[in-house]
Order: sequence, then structure tokens, then C-alpha cells
Amino acid sequence: MDVVRALAELGLIMLMVEVPWHAAGGGKHPREQRASASIASCGIVLSFFLGCVVAAWSKASIAPTQPYWSYVIFCGVAVSVNALPVLVRIIQEHGGIDEQAGRLALSAAVYTDVFAWGALALVLTLHISGAAGPFESLFRLSGLAVYASLTVLVVCPWLRSRISHTAQSERSRFAITVFYCLLSAQVTAMPGLHQAIGAVTAAYVFHDLFSIEHAWRRWIGRSAHQFLTPIFFVCSGIQVSLSALNEPSVWQWLLWFLLRGKVGQVLGSYIGARIYGLKSINYSWDVDECESARGIAITCCRA
Repeated sequence: MDVVRALAELGLIMLMVEVPWHAAGGGKHPREQRASASIASCGIVLSFFLGCVVAAWSKASIAPTQPYWSYVIFCGVAVSVNALPVLVRIIQEHGGIDEQAGRLALSAAVYTDVFAWGALALVLTLHISGAAGPFESLFRLSGLAVYASLTVLVVCPWLRSRISHTAQSERSRFAITVFYCLLSAQVTAMPGLHQAIGAVTAAYVFHDLFSIEHAWRRWIGRSAHQFLTPIFFVCSGIQVSLSALNEPSVWQWLLWFLLRGKVGQVLGSYIGARIYGLKSINYSWDVDECESARGIAITCCRA
């Protein structure tokens, strides 16, 4: 199991490195990027609020020993985000999804993914700090913010300048990218945060270098998708305790969480798309004619 967990964590890191490339390709125009941000924001806010309400309501029944705020925030995050790799697979395999709806849904899912890892960092700091109080949590979050700022403002320009002005082969650039992403993942893991947070942070350093993306997809992308990523989902499934579902009250809370999560995602995404004024387009997956807003909401919800 230790080996399986290690491979699962590596698969998640490899998957998170590709997040910025999905973000860059999710919306080709600034207008689509703004629409994606509107869709993601409304979907996150409504789903997160409904998830926190159910969490606060259910804590005494199913999590009486857990810290209050870490449990509530975790439940809110869990019902407000999409499974990015699942969404990518849905868009790739279902040709009936309109191209614009697919791009907007994918780009919005990337925004929610970034929110999820930031919120997960907050949950971990609250859970790890425990009795130490909010000061240690604030210290950990401040450290993460400082590291992210240094990465964007200092490390990113320096590395890009070195790579651009140094005669290096594609293989050497690829090796530097892999090493830095793994190093960044370890930096965020040391204070108790998740490795994927550091991987996403480091990935933004190299996300718009075409040769790196091409080399990554050729040498790592396919093997990671076919071998490492499935191990991550298997490892997650192994840790699920089915014995806890013996109590009828747990099924009741499960249905409440699913209902609030789906209502929040569909309604929030639809409102966000409507606020931005998206017009009707063809969408031939479930219906012959469907508004763009509804198509995006359905696509996000299915993930």
C-alpha cells in the first residue's frame, strides 16, 4: 500500500502539472475567459454555501470529533468543484457537446480546480494547527502566499530567461521542468500542505512554453493518463469505508450532500453563464436544441 500511495501521489502531481495547459486552451479569447470566470465564480459560491450549510447541520451526527471549521470548509469544497480529468474525458469522448460549450466548461473547471487546491490548503492548515489556534493557520497560509509570489515574480522570470537564452535541448528543458515541479511539490508538502498545490504553482512557470508542453505530452502525458492517474483513483477508492454506510442516517446525509451539490453546480453555472449573456447554440447530447448556459451547466455537473 505504501508503494501504491506513492504512485498515486506521483500520478496526481503529473496530472496537476497539466492544469495550466488546460486553462490556456480552455478559452481562446479574452471574452471566453471572462465568461468562464463568471461561470466558475457563481457555481463555486452557490455550491460552497449550500455544502457548508449541510456540513454545519450534519456535523453533530457524522463528525462530532472533527474540528468545526476544517470539516465545514472541506464539505463546502467537496461539493463545489469538478473532477477535471473526468470533465476532460467527457468532452473528448462525447462529440455531441458544442465546441464553445466544451471550451467554456473546461476553462471554468480549471478555475474551480485552482480554488479547490487553495481551499484545501486552508483546510489542511486548520486541521493541522488544531489547538494552536488561528495564528499558526495564518502563518502557514502566509508562507504559501509568499512562496507562490516568489515563484511568479522571481523564479518564473529567471527560469524563463535562462531557458530562452541558453542553448539547451528539448530534453534538457524537459528535465528541468520535471525536477522543478517535483521540488515545488515537496516544498509545499513539508509544512503539511498537499504536494499537488506545489505542482500547480510550479507548472505555471512553464505552461506557455510550447516545446515543454509538446515534450511532456509525448514522454509523460500518455503514460501518466493510462497508468499513474488510474492508480490515484484506485488508491482513493481503497480508502473508502463501506462499513460506515450501514447506518440509515449516513445515507440520508449522503443524499443531502449530493442534492445540494448538484443543485448548486447546475444553478450556479447556469446563472453565471446567463449573467454574462451567452446566447443559444446547438447542443446535441441530450436534446436537439439547448441554450449555451444550460449546456455548460449540464457538462460541469456530469463531471
